[in-house]
Amino acid sequence: MSRLGVLIIPSFVFVVCSGDTAVTTLQKNSVTDTGSPAMLQPPDSDWLSMYSKAYEPLQNRPKVISIEERKGEIQVTIKNTGTTIIDYYATSSSRIQLFQEEWVNREWIAINWDWCGLGKKHFELNPNETTELSVRFWDDEIRERMLGRFSEKGTLRSGMIVLAAEPQ
Repeated sequence: MSRLGVLIIPSFVFVVCSGDTAVTTLQKNSVTDTGSPAMLQPPDSDWLSMYSKAYEPLQNRPKVISIEERKGEIQVTIKNTGTTIIDYYATSSSRIQLFQEEWVNREWIAINWDWCGLGKKHFELNPNETTELSVRFWDDEIRERMLGRFSEKGTLRSGMIVLAAEPQ
């Protein structure tokens, strides 16, 4: 059974979630490296319920090049290593819409997302281009990881990648 209520309207997806999302202060060494199991495990399948069945998996997935903490935020550098343009939804080129998962019973569970669309628009990442994304964890009471959703421009291919995760 899905843990998220979903309402799909053309071009917009709204998820009904309970609970507050507060931004927390980062602690030193609070982010896992790009090769850790927390970064490699696939997103919770409940996120798939957010997409229409018309969407296909990404063939060109952006690659996380580096993750580091600077000025109280996590800076994630991603690169488009493919030949198609990658598209993502954000308030600025560095403020991607985030999706939050919590570590529960040895698996990642979808729990919340940055649902407000106010001021958000689509940004593009051309082939061989890199960009830096700012990520914040929202809850210091749980172990969490943050994901971003990406699409290939001009296709129905879409998917999520893990941008940052808290260590065990």
